[in-house]
Amino acid sequence: MLARSLAVAIAAAATLFAGCQTFTTQGFVPPDKRDQTPYQCANVDECYVRIDPSRQEWVPENIKVYKGKKLVLWLNNDAELADPPITFKSIDVPIDCREKNKLIVKCKVGEGANAEKYGYTIHLIGRPEYDPFIWPN
Repeated sequence: MLARSLAVAIAAAATLFAGCQTFTTQGFVPPDKRDQTPYQCANVDECYVRIDPSRQEWVPENIKVYKGKKLVLWLNNDAELADPPITFKSIDVPIDCREKNKLIVKCKVGEGANAEKYGYTIHLIGRPEYDPFIWPN
């Protein structure tokens, strides 16, 4: 009787976790399965977003930043940014990420940025790459 109850409990738990968005065998959620709700930065000079490589989604998939403002991606001693910390998927991107150190990278969104999103890759030392987007606002 106890063995049968235990088997039912394990099957029920497996069913609950199988539909969970964040549970994957790869350790992260693929881009097409991530939460697509944009992270909106208020109209501030610097918008701070933490990079957390211990989570399955390191940063929000889509981050909206006002033109002329800075997106600041920072680590909390969980890892170190590689050099370069960020590379963009396109060559002609009006976002400048030269201001950086091993835990912070500041990316200024240029006034010439259009309304499309810009794909980029976050590079950390000793970690796999991660690919989210920046949406100029």
